[in-house]
Amino acid sequence: MRAQQINRVSGKVAILLSLIALLCVASGYFGPPQPCAQDEGSAAHIFQISIVALAPTILVFLATADWKQPWRSARPLAVPAAALLLAFGTLYYVEHYQCSAAQPRVSPATPPSGAAKNFALILYE
Repeated sequence: MRAQQINRVSGKVAILLSLIALLCVASGYFGPPQPCAQDEGSAAHIFQISIVALAPTILVFLATADWKQPWRSARPLAVPAAALLLAFGTLYYVEHYQCSAAQPRVSPATPPSGAAKNFALILYE
């Protein structure tokens, strides 16, 4: 297989893996809000695997690229880059805003008493 063919295949695989990562995160965004679970679920594991597989794919793409024409060689990475930006942005939103909104409110802790109260007063004075 020639370097140009390897480059073309690795570019398509990079697009596929980045879109898989985006779809996994989008399934959590467009689904109904659920309480944050201890177990991440299968979509999170598929997302992690696609991101880990994307790293060597991009390295192969960059290693086999024709750097005599750098803009033409880097152009196929625009779709994976955009998909990954959307995926990580959506993941941040789901983890920090949508997930926390679905969690039940916890009542404030009872104020400390005794030795703990004295220790807290020493720390904050």
